[in-house]
Amino acid sequence: MVVGFDNLAESKSHDPQVTTFNVDKTGIGKRLLSVLLDRIAHPRQKTQLIYIQSKLITRQTT
Repeated sequence: MVVGFDNLAESKSHDPQVTTFNVDKTGIGKRLLSVLLDRIAHPRQKTQLIYIQSKLITRQTT
């Protein structure tokens, strides 16, 4: 099994087409910026575990 990440356009153009995960890259960037700014403002704050929703796009490499 071969699985990619980010659901890049190239994953469809390969032969065989690559199974991948689709993630909200813009949402991840916004969340990352929020966490970074909060960490700068509160450097002693405990670390966080953040879950990112994703969707498996099944193609020919599974």
